[in-house]
Amino acid sequence: MIKKLYFCETNGYNMVVSVDSENNCRYLTETNDFPYIAGMDTEQKKQAARKFLETAEDDSSWEDDCTYNQIFADGVEVLAEIEKEL
Repeated sequence: MIKKLYFCETNGYNMVVSVDSENNCRYLTETNDFPYIAGMDTEQKKQAARKFLETAEDDSSWEDDCTYNQIFADGVEVLAEIEKEL
């Protein structure tokens, strides 16, 4: 299934979100696998985020207990977005 993947930055943590055609969301909060983007300029952050999104292979183990509106609330900045088959 083709999904949109977002790399999001918040004040407290980073996360990756997958969204299907019906706006169902799954998300993964920052782990040791995430790129370390603190101290990077905006363009470097975007490049690192996009590269990381391209490595996603499966979202079946990600959390699914939040709605689209809950995830993309105020204070969430989308650094990168891609479409990918998951």
